[in-house]
Amino acid sequence: MTKGRFLKRPFEHVVGNSLNRQVRVDGDFQLYFAPITVKFLAEGIRVSNTSWASRPDIFRADRIDSRIAPLSLIFGDKVRVRWLELRNGAVDLEWNAAHDRNTWTFSEKKGSGKPLDLPRIDRATIAGTSVRYRDPRMK
Repeated sequence: MTKGRFLKRPFEHVVGNSLNRQVRVDGDFQLYFAPITVKFLAEGIRVSNTSWASRPDIFRADRIDSRIAPLSLIFGDKVRVRWLELRNGAVDLEWNAAHDRNTWTFSEKKGSGKPLDLPRIDRATIAGTSVRYRDPRMK
């Protein structure tokens, strides 16, 4: 049975194109359908930020290992992550000065910024990770 390592470059390409950002995985990569979940593992993953943001990456992590409910990807309005391990990650969430775009909506169109909507996470182990939220309207 394959661990889906051959999907590393297609994953970077497809996800990068859908987000309009560069996605890179430097280390191990696994993406496959386990008995009742989708297993996703990426080591040394980076997702670049938009050009106007103050930091180069919206997301980076030494390791992300997760189990995702497959039906939530197809039918749900909210992704359900059954289990998540995140090590040495950094998330950069930022609004632009005009407050009409943000880094997590993945659109360069003016007025496209939407409120942050996180997936449902049942269980998680998070270590050495930071989240940065920057909004020019707030002090």
